[in-house]
Amino acid sequence: MVVDGYAVSAWVLVDPMQPVLNWEGNLVRIQGVHAAQFDSQGEVSRMELFCAGVDRVERVGPMVDAKEFAAPIVRVTDSIELSGPGPVHMEGVVVSDEEGGWMLRDSTGQIRIETGQAWDPPPGSRVEVVGYPHGEGVSPRLVRAWVKEANQIAGESEGEDPVDQRWLHRITASVMELGPEEASRGDPVRLTGVVTWSSPRSIFYFLQDSTGGISVYRSSAAELPPLPGRHVTVVGRTDQEEFSPMVRSQLVMDLGFIARPPEKFVPLEHALTGVEEAQWVRMSGYVHRVRRDGPWARLEMTSTAGPFVARLPSDETLADLVGGVVTLEGVAHAVADDRRKLTGIREFSCGCRRGSK
Repeated sequence: MVVDGYAVSAWVLVDPMQPVLNWEGNLVRIQGVHAAQFDSQGEVSRMELFCAGVDRVERVGPMVDAKEFAAPIVRVTDSIELSGPGPVHMEGVVVSDEEGGWMLRDSTGQIRIETGQAWDPPPGSRVEVVGYPHGEGVSPRLVRAWVKEANQIAGESEGEDPVDQRWLHRITASVMELGPEEASRGDPVRLTGVVTWSSPRSIFYFLQDSTGGISVYRSSAAELPPLPGRHVTVVGRTDQEEFSPMVRSQLVMDLGFIARPPEKFVPLEHALTGVEEAQWVRMSGYVHRVRRDGPWARLEMTSTAGPFVARLPSDETLADLVGGVVTLEGVAHAVADDRRKLTGIREFSCGCRRGSK
């Protein structure tokens, strides 16, 4: 059973001559003795409840009819600001993640779901979730969650603000899924996320939300880009880069500072698949050459999967990196040929850590 979002094993003493009651899918009140086991870190690893008999178990009703599921539906972007004492009700489509869990995605973003329920809804299915939001930059979580199948296909649209219907794309994943011809149509977008990399010397910068990253081109070279770590809303239109879709901005609204997503280590062979395009990552390699490229330092590097290039602000001390292994935090950006076939990776980096020579 699930108690306050945590998995609990309840042991109920039953008469061997009587049939076992089926409480699956129901909310129950149960009286008994609670026991917990702890791991070496002092965290609860297992919770059990021992009950003296079925007369100590009261069936309340089906979980799917719980009053929490009758509350108004909250969108993902709105839930990030809600860290109060009460649960929120959300609806969307199930998206699997690389860590073996799953996320809920609606038209405004996606949020990781943490639940004690044994049921894993299949990717692409539509579900309703009740839980407690924890805002963590652009990587929000909904913890201690209850999950059920959605009552209706169009449930989410009823809770949306009609003003938002002006924007065809409101999450980066929606734009990045476009084909070249579709991206070139200039669809209207309104994206909210964190700036992971920018420079006044570059006409574009990178924005990342809970669904992924994307490059954003400034409306003019005279317009200063938002600084890394700024939480912004970008209004603009889609277009196509040499490998992936991008956004040409028309308006940028600053919402303050927000934490960048935690960088994840990405081997070059994984980056060369394109799945980490425009995302904040960490890569390592052997530096065999550093040369100046205008206002930039171009680090020509090699890993076990082949060569790649990192670009940093020019600094004379970077020449000392030649012959050593370094780790860089930055944004992975694809290099493609005239047929949009991925041929290499550039990493736009904010800094590096020396390994060994």
